[in-house]
Amino acid sequence: MAPSDTGANLNGNEFNFRLMDMGQLLERKPVALFSDEEAVFYPDVARLLEATHRRFEYVSKSSLMRGNLNNFSVLIIPGGYTLKLLENLNDRSIQSIHRFIENGGGYLGICMGAYVASEIGLVRSSTIRVSGEYNVELSIVEPRHPVMKGYAGRVKMSYQNGPEMIVAAEDTPLAVFLNGRAAIIAGSFRGGKVVLFSPHPERERSNWKMIENALDYLVMGRVT
Repeated sequence: MAPSDTGANLNGNEFNFRLMDMGQLLERKPVALFSDEEAVFYPDVARLLEATHRRFEYVSKSSLMRGNLNNFSVLIIPGGYTLKLLENLNDRSIQSIHRFIENGGGYLGICMGAYVASEIGLVRSSTIRVSGEYNVELSIVEPRHPVMKGYAGRVKMSYQNGPEMIVAAEDTPLAVFLNGRAAIIAGSFRGGKVVLFSPHPERERSNWKMIENALDYLVMGRVT
């Protein structure tokens, strides 16, 4: 078969790189999982990442303060003590997270990570603090979004003090609580992608695919 006109003027290396998906290139970088004392539920996320063969490394507040995120594809802030983390994040740490996402990194926030994302300006959506620990039923409102691939209708998920999110026009609700407030949203920060979960999809294997979908989505190029 004759080569196509599209690749006729490319040398071998250029052609190979064009064939490779940008997400695959970024996936060579590991995920950064925040695991300091505030992130009490990071082991649940680590178990998921190990079981799904995702490369990851643990990062701390010191890592954030030093700006040591360039070698990662996605930053995950898991569940934990929100107020304590917000008290302990200084301006340098917040600026480091901003630069990372602005430069093409992704941000995945779960529970505490969703609260933090709103507080440090990664999304325009606001959060309402709600208390309780139980299983919730969510309605998928954007089943065609890449994060929701394989899910439709309603799903059950573990909930523990996560936010109800009031979605700004710039952000997209993916799933909502039965009261209509957002439980999962997708947004962007200066071109970098952000996905936030109020409940805990990492706790049930039936919901693990959402995390996998989110990680794939977060490394698939910038929002234009």
